[in-house]
Amino acid sequence: MYEKKKVKATHCLECGDVIPYGGRADRKFCCPKCKSKYHNKVTNDGRGIKLKILNALAKNYSILEELISTGTESITLTDAETLGFKTAYATSFHKRERHLEYSCYDIKYCVSLTRIFKIHRMGYDVKKTEKAKWCPAKKRGRPFRKVVKQRRKSPSHQTAATSCPTVAAS
Repeated sequence: MYEKKKVKATHCLECGDVIPYGGRADRKFCCPKCKSKYHNKVTNDGRGIKLKILNALAKNYSILEELISTGTESITLTDAETLGFKTAYATSFHKRERHLEYSCYDIKYCVSLTRIFKIHRMGYDVKKTEKAKWCPAKKRGRPFRKVVKQRRKSPSHQTAATSCPTVAAS
């Protein structure tokens, strides 16, 4: 009456052995050990690439941070590469009028064919070490920038009227 369907013998994705008969017809692995090995290998390949990129970004950041702390605003590419700087790794970049402006987390820098220059932290003026404060008041749909001296404020002094005078006036 009933005919048994013959199941094709498939091979394990990990070890290549023939999967024994029994269980689901669409099995891909011969045993749980092979299944675990296969999935660990697949996920570790992706982790390895991410780890390589994050390590390169961390190295670039530490080099740029050291240059900022010594007051250096530019360095030749060959000197930067001898320190371990990798120009291929940055968190973002923008094309400006005559050069490319890169950033590595909160540090911005420009790159030409031979130099890395204008190394500075975002939110700080390049010439002065003052923190730039962004105010939510809008001028033609864009927030305007007001430079104020960096200082610590206690929580009792932070109010809406003192943090942005143009918003309180409107």
